Formats: sequence, structure tokens, C-alpha cells
Amino acid sequence: MHNRILAAVVLLAEMSAGSAVAADRPVSVSVVLTGEEGETMTLKPDPGAVKAGRITFRVQNAAKTERHEMIIARVNDPNAPLPYDAAKHRVIENKLQALGEVSGIKPGETKSLTVTLKPGKYLLLCNVGGHYEAGMASPFEVVE
Repeated sequence: MHNRILAAVVLLAEMSAGSAVAADRPVSVSVVLTGEEGETMTLKPDPGAVKAGRITFRVQNAAKTERHEMIIARVNDPNAPLPYDAAKHRVIENKLQALGEVSGIKPGETKSLTVTLKPGKYLLLCNVGGHYEAGMASPFEVVE
């Protein structure tokens, strides 16, 4: 009888430890990047909002020929224009509150980035020359 009680206590302790580990795992967000030069370009996160904490972005470049990237920037208003260098066709990154980046994603390739984000509004964007202005940006929200 004593061994059964001890076994039950050990089992409960292991289950509790397993739950704690599971709670520490990052939330996963799938981001699909599409578009070729001269076409509409998109950046679509799924889901578009998650709880605060560790978040893993799995970023897939679904384009056939174009390289893409994804930058995570904290913003007050995801619909407001970003500081932009029209001559270079790029967002001025040192004027952003950028919190992470996955760069140089080749066509057909998937890369991951894990970051810890606080509640707030963010913008996910591709800053390869001309891609942001071609539509490669998406609001992203982190809630409590």
C-alpha cells in the first residue's frame, strides 16, 4: 500500500512538472510571405493576435523567385506610415522599435524566430527594397 501511495505521488509530481514545461513552450505563429516583383506582395500571420510571452514565428517564403524577410516592430498605430526612404524604397530601420528579424529567406524556405513580446501593437513587415510599399506589412497584436 505504501509503495502505491509513493508511486501516485511521484506520478503527480511528474505530471505537474510536465505541465509547467508545456506552459513555458512558445506560442507558434505561422507567417506566409508571397509575391514576385511587379505583383501584389503579402505578409500574412496566422493567428493575427496571441497572448504575451514567448512566441515562435515560423516564416515561410511562398514566392517562386523573390527573397523576403520579416521584421517585428512595436508601433503605436499599425496603420500609421513608417519612416521611409523613398530613394531606397525601404523603411528606415534605425527609426523603428524593431524587436527581431528573419532575413534572407530564399524562395520555398522557412525560417523561425522566437521572441518574448509584451502586450501591445506590432507591425510585421518585409523591408527588402520595394516590398513594404508593395503591401508586405501586417498588423499583429499581443494581448495579456
